Amino acid sequence: MFLKLRLTTITITLLVLLPAFAQAEAIPKTEAALHVTNTAQNALLQIGITALEEGDLQTALSALEQAVLMTPNLVEPYFWLGRARLEAGQPAAAVESLRRAEKLIGGFDQRIAYELGLALMRSGDLNAARLRFEAIIKANPAAPLPKLNLGWILMQEDQGGEALELFEAVTIEHPDNDLAHYYAGRVHEGNARFEEAAAAYERALTLSPYLLQALVALGKLEMARGDLNRARTLFERSVVHHPQVADAHLQLGLLELREGNLDAAVNELERAVTLDPTNETTRYHLGSVYARVGRFAESQLAFERFDNTRINAVEVERTIRRSRAESHAEFLVRRAQQEIEAGNWEAAQATLAESIALEPTNPEALKSLSTTLRQYAQVLLAESSFSRAVEVLETAVNLWASEIKSWELLVTAYRAVGDAAGTERALERVRALR
Repeated sequence: MFLKLRLTTITITLLVLLPAFAQAEAIPKTEAALHVTNTAQNALLQIGITALEEGDLQTALSALEQAVLMTPNLVEPYFWLGRARLEAGQPAAAVESLRRAEKLIGGFDQRIAYELGLALMRSGDLNAARLRFEAIIKANPAAPLPKLNLGWILMQEDQGGEALELFEAVTIEHPDNDLAHYYAGRVHEGNARFEEAAAAYERALTLSPYLLQALVALGKLEMARGDLNRARTLFERSVVHHPQVADAHLQLGLLELREGNLDAAVNELERAVTLDPTNETTRYHLGSVYARVGRFAESQLAFERFDNTRINAVEVERTIRRSRAESHAEFLVRRAQQEIEAGNWEAAQATLAESIALEPTNPEALKSLSTTLRQYAQVLLAESSFSRAVEVLETAVNLWASEIKSWELLVTAYRAVGDAAGTERALERVRALR
């Protein structure tokens, strides 16, 4: 069984690095757009872009927010504000800005779709992110990063085989892409193909000797296989080159604990807790090692904080699950709309019914299903399937009672089957809605 990845500090770090994909295309488009705005607006936008490129997120956000206020109908300020918000760890706000940019541009734009896909992925809406990355891959099959992100999403959905196909395609098309080799290793490891996983991690590290994800993944694998010296080399390299990443210190601390180096384990685990106070695993191990060195009061406090962290983590997981259920319901609505456009009425009905089952109060799904049924009823009426049209339209008005077009069609259907009472009821509803 393929094991899901946890969205740890390491994977978050990766997702922050990925927006470079859009930069090459974004800058010339921005320069063209600058010519149509006045000097003050240009200045704010340029200040924001420069600050973003230099890592000054506070200045970037301030300048770009002002630029949006001054030019509310231009794409570029919203696009760059979305990028800045994503870099600043504000994925929900980034989604808002990038959706606005997407709406203003009025068509498909790879750079906006990519950044929006990242923001949606960071905010937990994996289905909406998936749609963006799939669209980019369709338009630009040679682009590696959309494939890596789509593969990551597939891994979260237990579709490791499909994910591996994407990663291996990137390793063939772009053999020097270290992340593609790393992710292929994750899929192999999740399926207990440890030799293949180790080989993929080694390849990633040959390309990028300090790639944090590969250092930690290979170190954990070697520690599990009993090669503690190799694991130490990898963990120590990760701590030296990534001293602000909690997971690097956690893994080295666990290795020290396994080898009986208790004081060294305390140091690493304390550092890991300082960098990431929300990691329940770190707090648990820190409490254990405190007890083993006789620091019982600190051990008790660590376990109390572990319990609190675990309770909070459970609540966060529940929220994420609710969010994913809602986002999957929305994804099903969009898929049903595609079925409608293709004339696949029965498939659209089934998909929308699945969406409503996931999120019973989703107004978008209810209205979409009602609209689908009304359109299907029009086909049935044209085919003189009047009794079936009545059944379909009665369901449509029960789902969305304020849609006058459905009631008007129901009048026609009732008349066709000779139901005078039904005709009168439907006519009364039509008159009330007008």
